[in-house]
Amino acid sequence: MRSLAVSVVEALYGLRPAAQLRRWVEPEVMVRIDAHVSRRMELLRGRPERVATVRAGTVVLQRTAPDVLDASVVVHSTVRIRAVALQLRRRRGRWRVSAFLTA
Repeated sequence: MRSLAVSVVEALYGLRPAAQLRRWVEPEVMVRIDAHVSRRMELLRGRPERVATVRAGTVVLQRTAPDVLDASVVVHSTVRIRAVALQLRRRRGRWRVSAFLTA
C-alpha cells in the first residue's frame, strides 16, 4: 500500500510517468490522474520542479466490504506532507484503485 500511494503522488508531481499506474488503477481514476498531471505541467511551465523525493509514513487500512479496502497513507515529500486516501476494489482476483483523494 505504501508503494502504491508513493507512486500516485510521484505521478501527480511528474516524477513518474502516470502511464506506469495503469495496471493498478481503474480507467476513470487514470483519467483524473492524467488531468491533474496536465494541469500541473501547465502551472509549472518554465519553472523547475522542487520535489526530489517522496516516501510513505503511516498507513491505516480498513476493510469496508469483502471486496473493498480503504487506506489512508501519510506521504512525505521535500515540499510538503500529504494525506492520501485510496479505495481499492477486488475485481477478477486483482486489487485496483477505484478512488483516491489527496490533501
